[in-house]
Amino acid sequence: MAETKRLTWATIDISDPEQREALHRQMDEEAKKLAKEAIAEGQRLGILDANGRRIRKDLPPDMREDSGCDMAAL
Repeated sequence: MAETKRLTWATIDISDPEQREALHRQMDEEAKKLAKEAIAEGQRLGILDANGRRIRKDLPPDMREDSGCDMAAL
């Protein structure tokens, strides 16, 4: 199997449309992989169902508007 070089904006000739397209394809594939991993993790944690939709939509008590908690200390 041939090893493919990872493309970056610094390693391509940005004036070449074919190289830009190759970079965009690579970025799309990486994004799809990361999205699938995130969905699988959400399903493993019981946050997402089999279709990738949130199972629970309620907020924890400390995140609700009337909780009195704030982020001022940060």
